[in-house]
Amino acid sequence: MRYFKLFLLLFLVNFSVLGQNSERTLFPFNFYDSWGFINVKGEIVVSPIYEEAFNFHDGLAKVRLDGYFGFIDTSGELVIPNQFDSASDFHYGIAIAYKGNHSFYINKKGKELFGGYLMLYDFKEDGYATIFTRGGEFLLVNKKGEIIKKGINFVNEDFFDKKTYVYLDEYGNVKEKYESNFKGIEYDQIQEFGDYLVYSYRDRYEKSYQTKYGVANFKKGFVTDTWFDGINPKTLTDNLIQLKNNGKICYINQQGKIATIDTKTLELNRFLASGKTSTDAILQKFNISHIREASYEVGSIGNIPVSRSHGGWLPSKNVFKKITSMYNFKPNTLDIVVDTERNEIFEEVYEGYKFYITNNTKDSIFFEAYQSKLDLVVQAKYCKDDCDGSNCDGDLESDWEGDWEGHWEAIEYLQKDLESDIKAGTIHLIDNHALHQLYLIPKTYWELSIPKYHGIIKTKLRLKLIYKTQRTGKETIMYSNEFEGNVNPAQYWYYKLYDHTMKPDLGD
Repeated sequence: MRYFKLFLLLFLVNFSVLGQNSERTLFPFNFYDSWGFINVKGEIVVSPIYEEAFNFHDGLAKVRLDGYFGFIDTSGELVIPNQFDSASDFHYGIAIAYKGNHSFYINKKGKELFGGYLMLYDFKEDGYATIFTRGGEFLLVNKKGEIIKKGINFVNEDFFDKKTYVYLDEYGNVKEKYESNFKGIEYDQIQEFGDYLVYSYRDRYEKSYQTKYGVANFKKGFVTDTWFDGINPKTLTDNLIQLKNNGKICYINQQGKIATIDTKTLELNRFLASGKTSTDAILQKFNISHIREASYEVGSIGNIPVSRSHGGWLPSKNVFKKITSMYNFKPNTLDIVVDTERNEIFEEVYEGYKFYITNNTKDSIFFEAYQSKLDLVVQAKYCKDDCDGSNCDGDLESDWEGDWEGHWEAIEYLQKDLESDIKAGTIHLIDNHALHQLYLIPKTYWELSIPKYHGIIKTKLRLKLIYKTQRTGKETIMYSNEFEGNVNPAQYWYYKLYDHTMKPDLGD
């Protein structure tokens, strides 16, 4: 059995999809690490009991419970049990579901229709869907799985520049061209969705170099005066438009005003259930259902001549520190160790662990880096159910044949490797100027943190790091100590990619 990593692309939505979802009455919201649904007034209709929740499509909404995905109706009833590793939304009565290495279409009763192809795409209004075969061919199929057309070209999407924006037909020819009527707003890109304009701006003076988004509708007379982390274009015609700000889902109404959600009762119940005092932080659980982008930033100081810049692009302030007698690091060795004895705060709100990269040798150690991020990822042993970690006999990163059980697999990916990892087309353009080297001089260490992963499957975790010695220049792989953790099924294979108008983890 051959297991394929699937790369699911969230493409820009066409206008017909915008129209069909304009009657939504319930909207997902996140309360710390749980999800529920509100109505247009911001009142809680479905309590936040889910690990993830998404927008309603065709009368059903995708939710994740106990690590697996199912679907609820507008009454909150789980009408398709949580049984899938991952799933798409319903479009015209059909959704895409995933179980292990099997992807297939399902109907609204959860019944499997057909599948067995490498990549599946949503059905359109005309009753057809595009599929991508394991032989590398695009096909057009109907709802019975019958092949209608072979060798089709995939449709290009809209693209825009700062002064004008154009719409392309399926052959890549310019179909329409518009002059931008944006005035008084600084932006890098702008995109039209019917009467709505989504604009973006990347603050090059911010350390994170993060892109921010805004939305406008000149016919309705509003332009958002707040920059958001993400905007979901599929909700633009809804009563509430879905956005993301400071890591949380939020909404604006059709007048451009932010909708408030009353969570006072939930806050009180959460506080009472935690047993914490008023001064204690109640950290959120890091519970996801996709392969996460790794981002472990460090910095180097001093003057060691190297072939490429060691300062890097967007240099990190997390520079190495001197090893003193107070630390019980291994002598005369390069080591990476995860400290699970005490909890650490990860990204300000999540449970995490602290880990250390230590150089107790007499040699300077060099590391390839991208934007000051190390070539370092978290790995998990692959287990269909709970795993005691006793049957691992190797690393499966380059060996996809045979039984996966007990092998190590990355549950994080490196941005710099994503372009070469995806064979179906360029998704991210890597800036070669951001590639550089970092170094760790003798008797120093870096201190970082990782998330404490939560999920339905109990397994073993470890860190994988690539480095080079100054003397030999040979690339070497090293691993941290193994430690217990939990993951969800889709974390072994689901790359949650995104387009430039919707950031990761926004939902939908």
